[in-house]
Amino acid sequence: MRIAASSVDEVLAGLRSARTGLTAAEARRRREEFGPNRVEELRGPPLALRFARCCRRA
Repeated sequence: MRIAASSVDEVLAGLRSARTGLTAAEARRRREEFGPNRVEELRGPPLALRFARCCRRA
């Protein structure tokens, strides 16, 4: 689905949602199926390693 080229109603239909949001029962069902709605933190290299790389280039 190309969200940017779709209407709000088309996007909501594609996500099986509505302008009023999900019912409590549907939210609970999706949480059980997909897990909690959270963003995982991606950790980069340690600060000391980034500093060492920076100094090596200079």
